Amino acid sequence: MLEGVGFDFYPDETAWDKMLADLKVYKSKHGD
Repeated sequence: MLEGVGFDFYPDETAWDKMLADLKVYKSKHGD
């Protein structure tokens, strides 16, 4: 599912947490 997502753009834990939060929002809007 996450293939192609630029993990290199999230080098630190704060940004990682933000990405996970954004992913939760995305999934809640678009489904799994």
